[in-house]
Amino acid sequence: MKTVSLRTHDSNCFDILRHLAAFLVIISHHFAFNGLQEPLVNPSTKLGSLSVLVFFSISGFLITQSKVRSKDNWTFIKKRFLRIMPGLICCAFFTTYIICGFFGKQGFAGWTLSAQALKTFIYYTFLGSHATDVMTNFFSADFVFPSSVNSSLWTLLFEVIDYAMVLIFFSIFRNKTLGSLIFLSVSLVAYTIQVRTGVSAYYLARFSSLSITFSLGALLLSTLELWKLNYWKVIILLAGVVLYLISLFHKSNAEWDIFTLICVPLIVIPLGLSFKDRIIHGRFDISYGVYVYAFPIQQLYSNIASLGFISSLALSILTVFILATSSWMLVEKNFLKRKKTPEMKTAEV
Repeated sequence: MKTVSLRTHDSNCFDILRHLAAFLVIISHHFAFNGLQEPLVNPSTKLGSLSVLVFFSISGFLITQSKVRSKDNWTFIKKRFLRIMPGLICCAFFTTYIICGFFGKQGFAGWTLSAQALKTFIYYTFLGSHATDVMTNFFSADFVFPSSVNSSLWTLLFEVIDYAMVLIFFSIFRNKTLGSLIFLSVSLVAYTIQVRTGVSAYYLARFSSLSITFSLGALLLSTLELWKLNYWKVIILLAGVVLYLISLFHKSNAEWDIFTLICVPLIVIPLGLSFKDRIIHGRFDISYGVYVYAFPIQQLYSNIASLGFISSLALSILTVFILATSSWMLVEKNFLKRKKTPEMKTAEV
């Protein structure tokens, strides 16, 4: 299968969309941290939840591109590991030993030298997210948004699961469109089972929902040669807009209704391929750092510092920006160099 090269950032603006989504998550979550209702984009979906779908749409598209041009499965796995794990390990250390150590109930020395701190560090390192008060030194036990230190990390587990799905389906099926369609079909069946049976299974609900969006991104990449012309981009984007308008009148008890799950990649991917990035242009990517560091920082400023909503939000954004930039400059960028192949001009996602 021939695909359009996405090796440079001249042909899309996905970096801009990812950074925008990361900061929108901060804004949305800040309402919850202050005991307020998060902004809704339709009757079922919060602004932060929509931003997560933007991430999964772009990941589905670009991770599939990465798999298609990886020389073998090991190369693909190595690239995914080097993109996620170094930054996550540093964030796990920061969350466990700095946040929970300095601001938890037990003293810093007692906590950092404890077996529980080591267990917590390992838990966050291996894609954990929803830790208990005991696991986090009772850091947020009395907060407005209690018993939660870095719950945003939950999406990483499901993203890694989707990476595995791409690896499995695209290794079994040489036809990438067929592999994408089967991935999408499995996701839709799982979602239908979960909705029809009323099973409130955490993993099934979130896997099936996010995989629909991710697999649609994969399908759009696999069929890119068929719709890359501008008029097809417009048609797909308009279809996404129509589905979003339908979602405005569709109430669901789920975090995302089916119309939202489908409309986001149909809007984001054509939009991302319709504009050239003249701002970031591959120079940096702090979106990952913004996402993984925001939650604990917002918890601090919203609950420990005596600041109003706007002040704590502004200070949160500034602090997260500094941490994310440091993570990119000191950790992520250096590991990304190790996964580049000679023909790649810029870092991948």
